[in-house]
Amino acid sequence: MLRRDMIRLIGCGAVAAAGALTGCSSAYPPEALAAWSGPGDEPDLRGRALGYAILAPSPHNRQPWIADLREPGSIALHVDRSCVLPETDPSFRQVMIGQGTFIEALVLALQQCRLSRVVQLFPQGEFAPRDIDDRTVARVSWLAGAPAPAPDPLFSQLLQRCTAKLDYDTTRRVVPAMLAALEGALADPGVVFGDTLDHDRVQALRTLCMNAARVELTTPRTVMESVRLTRVGPAEIALHRDGISINTALPRTLDAVGLFDRSRPPAEGDAAYRQMMSRFDGHSRTAMGFVWLATPTARHRATALPVPCAAPKWQPVAPTCACS
Repeated sequence: MLRRDMIRLIGCGAVAAAGALTGCSSAYPPEALAAWSGPGDEPDLRGRALGYAILAPSPHNRQPWIADLREPGSIALHVDRSCVLPETDPSFRQVMIGQGTFIEALVLALQQCRLSRVVQLFPQGEFAPRDIDDRTVARVSWLAGAPAPAPDPLFSQLLQRCTAKLDYDTTRRVVPAMLAALEGALADPGVVFGDTLDHDRVQALRTLCMNAARVELTTPRTVMESVRLTRVGPAEIALHRDGISINTALPRTLDAVGLFDRSRPPAEGDAAYRQMMSRFDGHSRTAMGFVWLATPTARHRATALPVPCAAPKWQPVAPTCACS
């Protein structure tokens, strides 16, 4: 089934939501960008909300979501276990972050409809550590007649969101007010916000990101999982609607002449290897600020241990450009 062309809905067919992907370039095929125009005049409230939720980011753009609409007045979310990443995400950490982005976008859409929504996480019990199953991740419903909540200003960003696939502009400064605005948008007291523009800490995080990417890109089993999900050029992007979309000139040329070999890992030093490495190194090397969110686990709450990554605010030193 085409990803984002049809979202799977248990018990009531499917809601059309013509394709999209993690990119906003006009060079992409029009049908692959149609969903970014929003759900239009979708008459079904749940279908309309899902038309925004499917734009959420997910690991390798696999969109591992199943929406169950069998219960009137609610949406039950399940993990689509056919869309997980066993090599690059063996503990399912990334896939669960993807469930969270879907829930957040869904909640923003319902709130925009002035519905007082209720989110029940893991109503049938939590998954075992480092495991997933068919149980419900979240049940999202709304209260008829309840006071209408104010729309969230983040809703307007849902149709603007795209995955940055370019190096950051190091001539543009990130001002502390931008980070303050991001922190101000956080409404959940259980989530800890952290950031840094400090030069030394940014450099350390740059190195961490580059080293992490290199481990994944130089380990055959993990890089091959990504290679198999790479969609090169408009035809593949329009056909699959998921995976890692590449539409720049060099990879398309290599693919056209048979030099973009997807049967084995790119050999160190060849054009595909250099392109792959420069892409990830460029993202990391030009990031001039970092933002993170952290949530305490039950163990941290029970033992009063500090939340990981919940570092104090650092005074900005020579801030520049956009955050990673």
